[in-house]
Amino acid sequence: MSFCPFPNWRVDVMARSPSRVLITGLIVGSLSGCGMLPWVHTKGSGAPIVTVVHPPAPGTVQPQPDGSGGLLRPKAHWMPAQWSDLPGWNNDNVGDWWPALWKSCQKPASGWTNVCTEVKKLGNNWGEQVGDSFVRQWVQSQLQPWRVTTLEGNNTGLMTGYFEPLLEGRRQADARFQYPLHRAPADLGQRKPYFSRAELETSPDGKAALAGREVVYLADPLDVLLIQVQGSGRIRLQDELNAQGQPRIVRLAFAGHNDQPYQSVARWLVDQGAFPLEQASWPAIRNWAQANPARIPE
Repeated sequence: MSFCPFPNWRVDVMARSPSRVLITGLIVGSLSGCGMLPWVHTKGSGAPIVTVVHPPAPGTVQPQPDGSGGLLRPKAHWMPAQWSDLPGWNNDNVGDWWPALWKSCQKPASGWTNVCTEVKKLGNNWGEQVGDSFVRQWVQSQLQPWRVTTLEGNNTGLMTGYFEPLLEGRRQADARFQYPLHRAPADLGQRKPYFSRAELETSPDGKAALAGREVVYLADPLDVLLIQVQGSGRIRLQDELNAQGQPRIVRLAFAGHNDQPYQSVARWLVDQGAFPLEQASWPAIRNWAQANPARIPE
């Protein structure tokens, strides 16, 4: 059970049974050793114009569609690919994710310094200003797609990613939003193990430890569990507005642990006969909860 900055304790964590997926999709990385291509757009009576100011620096490694020039990783083989290998690439709304790229570039990961320097120069709204076609051209000039297989050449495998849910909530409880997330208790760490989830929700001492530490209220107890399982999440507040008059979004993150044994919600439901293990998923858990609302506290 783990506590997050505002509340969150990881108590009942769902067993993950990820399905196998194709990993031959493109992984995009910056062109190491390449000169960056600053792009300048101007607005006139017609569409925005994008101009390449200078070409890539000498020594740029170009993709090899015949399969040469790959990279060996500890558990994978990376081969240069073409953008045309990515299904739907020419139809994707790539301008929509430009703000996310710009935000990520405020603290660039290793190998992304040059790319992020140009992203920050172009600005957060550049994708919206120039449109999908120009963003697509820019991405293709700056980044390299890779086809990933196992070392044995198998094109199926397991890929994992981090999911941060965005949920509706309120600072103050009302008839709909009744289920709180809490800051970590003030005495967390002074006793080990700390109160269990059941003790925090039902015992006088457990309730007292959480009293007055509510951060937000959600509409569904399973959404509370989802935030606790994921370890972080974002809440769109229905009773607070930002400077633009829109619901304010706050982020909750990990803040501590109660040192209690970890138990999987999905495994417990499988043991109860709710569904077979291969069907364990959040939709399956939600369906069970809707059919058995009185058993959710279990």
